[in-house]
Amino acid sequence: MRKDDNGDFVVSPDEMFILRQGLFITKYHLDPAFSEDLHALTGVSREEFVGLMKQVDALRR
Repeated sequence: MRKDDNGDFVVSPDEMFILRQGLFITKYHLDPAFSEDLHALTGVSREEFVGLMKQVDALRR
């Protein structure tokens, strides 16, 4: 990961794939005791988390 001249992060397709996999695992393969409380684990609400996954998917295309 690097930053461009505007200070925005730029990631490679491989890095984006790894990020997407990490988000997917966090969302779908948690211990059931924690799966309902994504906010405690990720710092974002369920709706924000779904939005992040959609953004990551869109960037990979």
